[in-house]
Amino acid sequence: MRNVKILLPCSVFLFAVSIMLLIVTHRAEAIEAPAQEPHAAATAYFNAYISKSVEGMLSYSVDKNYLDNKSRKKAYQENAKSDTIISYKIVNSKSISSTQMDISVQLTYSDIGTIPAIPYSVIRYDDGWKVLVKPIEINMNKNSPQFGEIKDGTPMYQIKYTDN
Repeated sequence: MRNVKILLPCSVFLFAVSIMLLIVTHRAEAIEAPAQEPHAAATAYFNAYISKSVEGMLSYSVDKNYLDNKSRKKAYQENAKSDTIISYKIVNSKSISSTQMDISVQLTYSDIGTIPAIPYSVIRYDDGWKVLVKPIEINMNKNSPQFGEIKDGTPMYQIKYTDN
């Protein structure tokens, strides 16, 4: 009878630990599970951006602004501290091929409002679908006839900053 009393609390403890591991594993998989279709990848990436989930953004994107994931993660963490993004809307999507879908996304910020729709590609890589983030420049001058015009930009790693 004594052995039963000792085993019962151990069994309950092991059961509780198993459940906790299952929950933790499930949550980790939810963040890092590869997207199986382009809309899911885009939604996961922009939801991560809105919620400032650096790990989610890293998982669901390839960003040409950075040379490596270490510098990208550091920049995302810094940006999350001050970014005023509050919502997004995928306003257009077009399947280009079995490995690419192009989308246009309208972003809204608490300080500057809604900006012109930005083009993105969602690409199928070996580890799932991901949003391809490219360096761009957007003309935000509302008085300009080219307001909202988007052109290729300079990657962050190539920009030289001075203290002047």
